[in-house]
Amino acid sequence: MDAPLILSLFGVVGLFVGSLVNLISSRLPLIIYAQWRQSCYLFITTDNSYNRAKPEVDKPAEVAFFSRRGCQHCQHSQSIFSILPVLSWLYSWLYVQGRCPHCKHAISPCNSYIELLTGFIFMVIVSFRPEPINILVILSLTALLLTAIIIDIRHQLLPDALTYTLIWSGLICGYLELSALTVSESLLGLIAGFLLLWLPARCF
Repeated sequence: MDAPLILSLFGVVGLFVGSLVNLISSRLPLIIYAQWRQSCYLFITTDNSYNRAKPEVDKPAEVAFFSRRGCQHCQHSQSIFSILPVLSWLYSWLYVQGRCPHCKHAISPCNSYIELLTGFIFMVIVSFRPEPINILVILSLTALLLTAIIIDIRHQLLPDALTYTLIWSGLICGYLELSALTVSESLLGLIAGFLLLWLPARCF
């Protein structure tokens, strides 16, 4: 296959992966917050120290991970075109003037920017022509890193589901010689990264 065609195919794959990154980065924090609220609700409603003046607390609602993309303002489910990368934003501009048909708020193009960025990064990585197995590893880790970066920027939160996955992925790749780092170098990087986060938190 020609190189431009391969790059184009991986660019399209990157668009769909970017859509998945958008899904995870928007739903995972909501799930974590819902779990925190559920824990607080259970503590308040079961702790005996609150028997005298127990506050009225509504049971938090559950968050569905896999559901159709909804409006950021009214949470109303959008059309089936919302699952298509980039095209969903173009569809909203062509047919509903870039606004939610229910609450009339403007639809942010940020999701489409993330999809385009992911597709571009995938094309850049493939352009260096690494080994096939290395391509899968690098692209997977890139998607995880992008998801963690977006969540950190939006919520100042790094979910354990992502950080632990990245940690173990780095160690396994070093052990299987799928990265430029050895296992010992990966461990040193892990310890250094932990200390960089732990020491400021401990001191301040």
